[in-house]
Amino acid sequence: EHSDETFCIDNEALYDICMRTLKLTSPSYGDLNHLVSAVMSGVTT
Repeated sequence: EHSDETFCIDNEALYDICMRTLKLTSPSYGDLNHLVSAVMSGVTT
């Protein structure tokens, strides 16, 4: 009712991006959150 946009984010896909693309051996939730914030800042500019 009060939302203009919503996004569904797949944690497993984020984990795979951190492992395969960013070459992180053991991604933390902080790493996943950083990735989400970087993507969302690009989407909302």
